[in-house]
Amino acid sequence: MFPIKDRKGRIVGFGGRVMNPDNQPKYLNTGETEVFQKSRELYGFFESLEERRDLNEIFVVEGYMDTIAMYEHGMKNSVATLGIATNRFHIQKLLQVVSQITFCFDGDDAGRGAAWGALKNVLPSVTDGTEISFLFLPEGEDPASLLEQHSVEDFKNLSKKANLLSEYFIERLAQASEITSLEKKASLAAKAMELLSTMQESSIKRLLESEVAKVTGLDPSDLKTKSKTTRYPDRIRKQDNIEDKERDKSFEPSGLGSKILSVLLTYPYLSKEIEDLDNFSDFSQPEVHLMVEVASYFKDNPDNGISDLLSTLDKDSASFIGALISSHDPIDEKNAKEYLKDCLFNLKKSDSVTRIFELKEIFENGNLTEDETFELQQHLLSNIHKLEEPEKNLLKALSQKS
Repeated sequence: MFPIKDRKGRIVGFGGRVMNPDNQPKYLNTGETEVFQKSRELYGFFESLEERRDLNEIFVVEGYMDTIAMYEHGMKNSVATLGIATNRFHIQKLLQVVSQITFCFDGDDAGRGAAWGALKNVLPSVTDGTEISFLFLPEGEDPASLLEQHSVEDFKNLSKKANLLSEYFIERLAQASEITSLEKKASLAAKAMELLSTMQESSIKRLLESEVAKVTGLDPSDLKTKSKTTRYPDRIRKQDNIEDKERDKSFEPSGLGSKILSVLLTYPYLSKEIEDLDNFSDFSQPEVHLMVEVASYFKDNPDNGISDLLSTLDKDSASFIGALISSHDPIDEKNAKEYLKDCLFNLKKSDSVTRIFELKEIFENGNLTEDETFELQQHLLSNIHKLEEPEKNLLKALSQKS
């Protein structure tokens, strides 16, 4: 058992690791509570801060034992995630205190896959002052086993050979670019620029765009245009091969459904505060439907994290959630519950059909204000294709009144 401390040194939970490597799950943590979310904590972070006040570099390893082994050998600047993939909350927490992060992964396919996931999560936080590296260990080895066989100096020398983020990004592209068809290269460019579009404007971003151009053979100006039109935080559209009446469906990052989603992604335990999920079934906004799906998932799986959730979602939904996580500023926890309630109240109020009936009743009683008249007109116009004759007549009456 491993006590997990927050940044202030308070024990907020415990992590367990099986003794028999054949048993599953390999890691088991304290259940999620208001003070402990495994997606936001890092094992060894408090100890790293305590030991090295002048900390400027940190190693991110995959297990508790790796952190302990490094600490025992005098490398007191390592942390481990709690049995889940590295996410943007981990990265933001680390970059608040250091400018250099080295991720340590096994050199096998699984390790490289985990590294690619970490790279995608770190891109939105990369600026010209940060240095992110990826250290791939010999297959089957981890920091603990290496330090048992070799000296600390050997490990430090190995870490100096770590791939910089830019090197690893281009290496992955170069591997994929061996396919020479124009269609494959175009697809590769689109995927690369979609990732780079999540980055802040910086010299490193511009250099990576230039490298993508070299690998794909495309003009850099074309890639920059692509980057602007596929930028994650703006809006992610669904597939176009849908019926005309559904063609305008798209996730809206600034909508109330997305605001509720952001709260749930930051504090999954608050899903239990949404008691009437069925009431949102008639809403047309895709982000509201996704919010219902996410809330239902965390209600049924309170101990699971974001990576577990993403594995259950379709590609568009998972991409949108990734965009939200990358672009949204976390709500302060002490205000999160009240903020969630306000958003839920306003979302219910914004439901056009319900609101039309409410305002129509006020109109019939002769008490409709000027603002309410405008609001009712907008609701009617947004639903004009499905209005019945009485509502059409109401719209005409409102137009004449105004």
